[in-house]
Amino acid sequence: MHAVLAPAHHQRSRPTPRRRPWWRSRPKPSASPRDALALVAATLLAAMLVDYLAPWPYVMTPLYVIPILLAAHALSPRATAGVAAVATLINILSGLLQGTPLLIHAIYSVALVLTDYLAVAFAAERQRAARHAQAAEAAHERLQFFMRCVVHELGNPLTVLGGYVSRLHHQQGLSPEAEQYVVTLEHTAERLKCLVRDLRDAGHLGTDYFQIHPAPTDLVAVARDVLALRQASTDDHQLRLDAPTRLVGVWDEERISQLLANLISNAIKYSPAGGPVQVTITSTAAEAHVSVADQGLGIPPDQMDDIFRPFERLHTDEVVEGLGLGLTIAKGIVEAHGGRIWVESAPGQGSTFHFTLPLRAGVVA
Repeated sequence: MHAVLAPAHHQRSRPTPRRRPWWRSRPKPSASPRDALALVAATLLAAMLVDYLAPWPYVMTPLYVIPILLAAHALSPRATAGVAAVATLINILSGLLQGTPLLIHAIYSVALVLTDYLAVAFAAERQRAARHAQAAEAAHERLQFFMRCVVHELGNPLTVLGGYVSRLHHQQGLSPEAEQYVVTLEHTAERLKCLVRDLRDAGHLGTDYFQIHPAPTDLVAVARDVLALRQASTDDHQLRLDAPTRLVGVWDEERISQLLANLISNAIKYSPAGGPVQVTITSTAAEAHVSVADQGLGIPPDQMDDIFRPFERLHTDEVVEGLGLGLTIAKGIVEAHGGRIWVESAPGQGSTFHFTLPLRAGVVA
């Protein structure tokens, strides 16, 4: 089947997805410093006993390295330095009491002091990395809160605007010019709704937000609806669908609609000179395969690894609208269904985005 789709002015409403409870995404707390200190003390005591009871005539310096390394892994730099100092002092006294030759004892002690220095440096670097991680997590939480506030503040006015535009769209007796204004308003409101939806999803990136609710879904019918809506918003692009009559699988219909809308909008956006956008749907016994091809700007090789990252923008020297979230959200939706997504592209030769979906997608997110 190969057809150019006619305009459409309505889209199915999307239910609000459920968010995962916040406590499920929190990591389990690590051992307390008191427990870690007790473990280090027990290890140091064990090293002393083995050093004293072992038949080896010299001090067993490597045994004292173990509590130092444990301290570097679990304690603060100051506590690690304290453990290292105690272990080194015990090692020196043990060597003197056991009559270890002076040269051997000096070599052992220098090696242990070097280990002390490296252990304290490691503990300091670990503590610094932990502070940076906490700061990054706090910044991410603030960004999520800000996006949720923006979505909340924009959602209600857009709902009211959409309602009035819908009423105007069905109003009788409008002049052709007024009808065109209403259509333009409807497309603008729809675009704002998509931006708000992307912001809402971006506010939960990294928190297993892309939960899906699979149900029997006709992928071809969803693609027709999305293409029809997008065709109504562009006169410079010809949107084509090559697909079987039906392709039914177990997917989240609303999320699949969002996925296709993001990829098709991306193809239109990065084809400023117009041209066809080809959507092809095929299937095997286990999965569906969808490709969205354009004849636009293409993707530079140095940006191929970045296109699915949030807020990444391609061709920043071009006038291209958007937040840089569409492909990130598309990737999240595909992976939540247990599929995969990739792109084939070359500068000036257009891009083809591919994704696969298992015919019976389970909840992966």
